[in-house]
Amino acid sequence: MGVRHPARGRPPRRFALPAVSPALAYGIRLGVGTCVAIWLAHQPGLATNNAHWILITFMVVAQPATGGSLLKGLLRGLGTLAAFGFGIALFGAFSQDPPLLLAGLMGVQLVGAYGYIGSRGQYAWFVWAFTTAIIVAGALGGTEHVETIAFQRATMIGIALLIVVVLDSLLWPERSEGSLRAGLAARARALGGAWRDGSADLGPSPLATQLGVLASIRTEIGVSAARVEALSRTAHLLEALAMRTRGLRGRLDAIVSAAGREGVEALGRRCADGLESVADGLAADRVPETQPSTRDELLFELDAAIADESSGLSRAERGRLRADLRSAVELVGEVERVLDVDTTPSAVQVRPPAERWRLAIDPLRVQVAIRASIAVAAVL
Repeated sequence: MGVRHPARGRPPRRFALPAVSPALAYGIRLGVGTCVAIWLAHQPGLATNNAHWILITFMVVAQPATGGSLLKGLLRGLGTLAAFGFGIALFGAFSQDPPLLLAGLMGVQLVGAYGYIGSRGQYAWFVWAFTTAIIVAGALGGTEHVETIAFQRATMIGIALLIVVVLDSLLWPERSEGSLRAGLAARARALGGAWRDGSADLGPSPLATQLGVLASIRTEIGVSAARVEALSRTAHLLEALAMRTRGLRGRLDAIVSAAGREGVEALGRRCADGLESVADGLAADRVPETQPSTRDELLFELDAAIADESSGLSRAERGRLRADLRSAVELVGEVERVLDVDTTPSAVQVRPPAERWRLAIDPLRVQVAIRASIAVAAVL
């Protein structure tokens, strides 16, 4: 009689974590990582090597979304590696001449502060400047060699970044794209409400925050360049539409004819429906439903409604209003089209032109950087 193997042929069971909210998942990752960092800091091989940097780095780098943690970790790692080399080079070259050493350190702080005030890799510039100062200050104290301090710093930060990557990979990884889509959907709904009820109070622009999340998305694995560019273009289009909406409200309210008002209200409802569809598509990660012909017909009717003198607007005002309305309607349609990254080849081509790196000295940033570098050198 043969032995039965009931499990043979079945797929292996995979361990699945229970579903939790993103906030709870982030709290669990943060708590587990903190405990691991503290435990490592008390291990015999690390306790005497400034292991508290593991905990500090983990607490600073860990973010709610995986892309944010990866981006901040990458910037911190790059800044630390640069400080590793510059700290050793500075102290090795000028350790016997403190004025020159402080002058070199002041130069590092000046460049780092200038980069930190800019728009590219601010956190990496900041880490490079303050880590170089920590390495040089520790070596000036004479307690340890500069190479030892630099190696300890780089090693402890590397361990902290490893903890971040492991926890973000195992415990409910949260992609940045979801939070960005939710933010864009909320902005589209706010714009839809403005077109539906005539409100111009859209609040401050969230574009800067949205572009920061886009930078995080680019560090995540599995996100196509077309999706990133489509979301980036959507963010820019929604803010362009918000600016156009604010500018239109006063002129639309100036229309006195009944036909003109009815046309504005009908067009506003149709644009609001389109923006609601955009918001639903963003939230559900699907292509929004579009009906551009309806908007075009309403726009044509509105042109006729405000063309005569009974609209209460001058000929120049009617011309500007007509151009602005057409521009706004085209923006709504472009937002709908650009999200169809699978069927619209132009979705990537319509993105804003890439910003080129230009060496243009900003006097205000130079003044701030000089003051910061003098302050650091004076403290040391």
